[in-house]
Amino acid sequence: MRPLTHWFRKQLHRNFISIRTKFLLCLFIGIALFGGIQVWLSYYYITSTAKSDLSKKASFVVRLIGDQVTDLILVKDIVSINTLISHYHNEDPDILYIIIYDRDKQIIGHSFEGGPIPDFVASSDFSNSARLYQDKKRGLRIKQYTMPLSHGMIGFVRVGLDETATLNKGKRIVSIIAVFLLFLSVPATLITIAFSYLITNPIRQILNGLKTFMPGGPLPRLRIPFNDEIMSLHNGIIDMMRRISIMTEESKKTQLKIIETEKHASVGILASGIAHEINNPIAGIEICAYRLERSKNLLDKDHEYVQLILEAARHIQSIVKNLLNYARRPDIKETSLDLRSAIAVAEKLVQFRLKRNNIVYNVETPDFPCVISGIKAQIIQVLVNGLLNAIDAVGQNGAIDLTLSTQDRSYTLKLKDSGPGLSPEVKSKIFDPFFTTKGTRGTGLGLYVSYNIIQAHNGRIDLNQDPHGGASLEITLPKGDGMIL
Repeated sequence: MRPLTHWFRKQLHRNFISIRTKFLLCLFIGIALFGGIQVWLSYYYITSTAKSDLSKKASFVVRLIGDQVTDLILVKDIVSINTLISHYHNEDPDILYIIIYDRDKQIIGHSFEGGPIPDFVASSDFSNSARLYQDKKRGLRIKQYTMPLSHGMIGFVRVGLDETATLNKGKRIVSIIAVFLLFLSVPATLITIAFSYLITNPIRQILNGLKTFMPGGPLPRLRIPFNDEIMSLHNGIIDMMRRISIMTEESKKTQLKIIETEKHASVGILASGIAHEINNPIAGIEICAYRLERSKNLLDKDHEYVQLILEAARHIQSIVKNLLNYARRPDIKETSLDLRSAIAVAEKLVQFRLKRNNIVYNVETPDFPCVISGIKAQIIQVLVNGLLNAIDAVGQNGAIDLTLSTQDRSYTLKLKDSGPGLSPEVKSKIFDPFFTTKGTRGTGLGLYVSYNIIQAHNGRIDLNQDPHGGASLEITLPKGDGMIL
């Protein structure tokens, strides 16, 4: 039994059977069981009741005929006996025949009207019990009853009743019930299909939503018609999708932080080695150049060469310093500062290059302090990097606009230039370390260092193509609430 059950479960799991099919199967099994029991009970009740009624009727008819023919048998009035038999036979269609016997068991009257008497009717069995006979020629079931008159001292009365009508009545009732169940199954099937659709359609929507869902993407919009268990399932799955998206986003951020940490670690080792191996020789070169510069025996051309050596040494020191700044995340020791003063200092540091390139420089700042918390030198470094990049992009006879605006909880500094702008490929890499569009004139660390500084100040920095041409550097910093030191 157990292996058979295991095999049946295995088949159910292997073959997909829809809920609608299961509902219909259960419906048909229920109708078959209910209908079968109903048909059997109806048939049994009708036939048993009809047989009981037929038996009672036979006993009554036999006693009634026996009481009436007793005197006629004693006087041997054969004509009256046959007249009485014909009367009862013609009046009741259930009576197939009536036979009267004398005490010697000889037939003295019958209702066959000249036809032959069947052998089973004229049998010698005169017991006081009902007998069932089958008339195959006429397709009849005959229930025969025999009653002795005065214990057989006068004679016997025998009556045959038709039981076929009783059975046919039961069969007709069974047919009516079967037709009723058949017609009942049609609306029941339609109702079952509609009911199963209300269950399977939302489930199918949920499955399609799960198939199309991508973590981090939009959540599927499903139409669940009723607030029931399926609605609870839908809400639970949507909540699960939302949590998966959040976890996926957090996982991406964690991976980026790990990559960032690995970059800093590897570049930190590289920067430390470079600082150790280069700074000392550069310091020696600088000292030697300063001593040569003080020498009185140098020609003017030699002084020019010494200046070139000193400028190259400072450039190398600047590269090493940028490397170290890249490797170390700025350590913020917060103080309150006014962004307007930082803008003014940065403007002074690049003023010479603005004039040399004949660039129109416009500044718009509020007429009240714009206080943030941070390190002023680092904010100035970010502004100088942005202005120098804008000057390089503009070239000669261009324009640079710097605007400082305020929002509810932050300040936005927008630096726009009239240069050629930037392509999508450049924008996607603009804050990567060592990426530069200036060739050998740039290190590719300025914007990345600026990015790190703004991130450390809990701000946001972005460089975009301006709709009116050129590039636009946008920096957002949270407002501070301290006093300016």
